[in-house]
Amino acid sequence: MKWVKAGARGLDIEAIHNRTRQRFIVEAKGAMNSKPESLHYGREYNQSGAYNRVSQAFWMASRWACLDLHKDANIGIALPSTSYFDNHSKPIENACRILGIAIFRVDFERNITTVPVDLAARCHQMIPRPKELFDRG
Repeated sequence: MKWVKAGARGLDIEAIHNRTRQRFIVEAKGAMNSKPESLHYGREYNQSGAYNRVSQAFWMASRWACLDLHKDANIGIALPSTSYFDNHSKPIENACRILGIAIFRVDFERNITTVPVDLAARCHQMIPRPKELFDRG
């Protein structure tokens, strides 16, 4: 598994299943501001900050979902499971399902819930994405 440092550019998480070689790429967002120069450094994001981070994660994942480069990878977003982040990520669940994007919600005890809920049982399979995402005709 590879990941990038907070604030760096690139795929946040790239993981490959040891047995099946199924690839996952994930855009991850943290619960707290990680920029030392910010007045809010080290503080949990509020409603507005969570909205901004969920929007960024969804935008990036939906962009990846349409790239031929990633057509054989599962795409996901990882978000903190806080009331603010949950409030903004629940409305995009259906769009994520349609686009074939998994959502990983991680609480402060590092428990993970997923959309789709049976993702762990199917981690060796591709999450289906509409073929129209790749049509350039």
